[in-house]
Amino acid sequence: MPWPPKQVCYYIINHSCQEKYVYIRTNTIKIRSGTGRRKYALRRPGVNHLMDGAPPGIDRELLTASYSAATWRRFSSSLSSIASFAQHTGTQITWPIPETVIHKYINWAFYSQELSSATIKAYISDITTLHKFKNVDSSSCTSFFTKAALRGAENMELYKTISKKCKATMDLDLLKKLGSEIAKSSMSMHNKQVYWVACTLAFWGSFRMGELLEKTENEISAETLSWSDITLDSDSMTVHIKIPKKKSRTGDFIHIFEFSGHNACAVKAFRKLQQISHAPSHEHIFKLDNGKNLTQSKFTLMIKKWATPHRSRDFVMRLSGHSFRNAIPSILASSPELAEDDDICIWGRWDSTAFQLYARTSSQTKRRIFSKICNAIDSSCHRSAH
Repeated sequence: MPWPPKQVCYYIINHSCQEKYVYIRTNTIKIRSGTGRRKYALRRPGVNHLMDGAPPGIDRELLTASYSAATWRRFSSSLSSIASFAQHTGTQITWPIPETVIHKYINWAFYSQELSSATIKAYISDITTLHKFKNVDSSSCTSFFTKAALRGAENMELYKTISKKCKATMDLDLLKKLGSEIAKSSMSMHNKQVYWVACTLAFWGSFRMGELLEKTENEISAETLSWSDITLDSDSMTVHIKIPKKKSRTGDFIHIFEFSGHNACAVKAFRKLQQISHAPSHEHIFKLDNGKNLTQSKFTLMIKKWATPHRSRDFVMRLSGHSFRNAIPSILASSPELAEDDDICIWGRWDSTAFQLYARTSSQTKRRIFSKICNAIDSSCHRSAH
C-alpha cells in the first residue's frame, strides 16, 4: 500500500500488531492499515503557514513536532482571535505586531469580548511564539507595558469574579449516586462500564480529563489512552500518561489502588470493563459501542444529567470533568490532621519541590498517601453519621 501523499497532513500511530495511516482530506478522517517501518510522528494539521519565517534548511517536521497538537490548535485559536479583533476594530495587522496594537487587542479582548485574563495571557504568549516562528521581533509582546496590562486585567478580573462561585467539586457520595444512575440507564452494559471507569479513574487518579478522554469522536492521537497503557497488579493499577502536561521523556505513571467498602473502586471497575471489551491492546479504552470515542463534552453532558436528581441546579451548572480532579485534594484538605500539603501535591501532580518530583514516581509513596485518603473518607463518613 502506498504511503499517503506528502501534501496530505497525516500521522502514524505505532501499534504492537499493525500500523495505521490516518490522514485528512477535505476534513474527513480516513484510516488505512498497512505495513512498513515503525515510525512515530504526530499530526499537526495546517501548521505550515504558521512557520513561514523559518530559515531555509530547517526541517519543518521537526519544528512541527516541537509542540503538541493541542498547542498548535491553540496557536490557530490565537490567530483567529487576532483576526476577529482586526475585523471588529478596523485594525490592520502587520508582523511584527506593534506594541500599540497589542495593547488595543488586550483592551478589546478583556472589555469587549470578556475573555478571561488567563486566556488573554495565553493568547499573547502564543502570539509571542508565532513571532519567533515568523523570525521577527517579538518584544512588543513581552514589554513592560504589555506585561503590566496583562497583570492589570488579572487584578481587575478578581474584582469582577469575587461574587462568582467556583467550579463544583465531586465527592464520594455523588460519585456513588452517579454509579447508580449509570446502572439504571438504558445504555448497553459495555457503555455503562465505559462511563463508570471514566468516573472512577478521574476521581481516584485526580486526572485532567484531557488525559483520559479525547475532544472529538474520531480523533486518535499519540496522547490517546490505550489498553496497553494500563498495568494491573493484584490490588492496584498503573496508568501511563504518555504525554503529560508537564513534558517528560518517560511520561507520568499514576498509581490507583483498590478501595473496598464503598462500591466505587476504579480497579474493580477497570477489570470488569476489560473482561467485557476483549479489545486489542492498541485500542482506545474509552470507545463506545458505535466505535466512536467518549468525548470530554459528552462525558460532561451525561454527568450533569445524572447529577441533576441529587444536587441543586446551581451545583449541576458548575459541574464539569474538572470537578473530579478537585475531589481528592478537597477530601484531604478537609482532614488536615491526616494529610499534608505535600501529599496533595504528589497525588494530584501539582507544582512541587524536587523531593516531591521524585516522590511522584514512587508507588510506595502513593500507597502511603492512599491510606490517608481512605482514613479521611472514613472520618468524613463517621462525622456525617453523627
